[in-house]
Amino acid sequence: MTDPTTSPEDHWKTDGAFSDNGFDTSFFTDTARKGSIVSRANSIGSTSASSVPNTDDEDSDYRHETSYKDSYKDRRRQAHTQAEQKRRDAIKKGYDDLQGIVPTCQQQSEFAVGAQKISKATILQKTIDYIHFLHKEKKKQEEEVSVLRKEVMALKIMKTLGSGLYLFYFLQK
Repeated sequence: MTDPTTSPEDHWKTDGAFSDNGFDTSFFTDTARKGSIVSRANSIGSTSASSVPNTDDEDSDYRHETSYKDSYKDRRRQAHTQAEQKRRDAIKKGYDDLQGIVPTCQQQSEFAVGAQKISKATILQKTIDYIHFLHKEKKKQEEEVSVLRKEVMALKIMKTLGSGLYLFYFLQK
């Protein structure tokens, strides 16, 4: 089972554990030698007879595979671009809505010179300020409602007592 082209030092490679099982390792050494010749020829750039030429079918398969990969990448890129544009449009619409809702932003945009826009940071800061203002107003109104409810209750009590006192006074006469 030894290969006559191998050196005595390589004897252990071919007559080793694989040959005991009936496995011929010369296939690997021959294939490795042929592959190295082809790869060296290809790396040098020569077109020897041992190198395998590309056929038209292989070229078209490669072009088809490449164009499919490119079109897949293009579709992914376009989908990502569209999703990103949709996200940016939603953010822009949000800022425009805030600018339309918050009175201080409306006032500032009315006094803006020409087509000068309010910055996004200014819109956010004025929105925060307006929300704080609304919270304070709500708290004041809740306190005022509480005071008015107490007054209504006191008036109801006085009315009840007042009519009772009036009857008592009328019956006394």
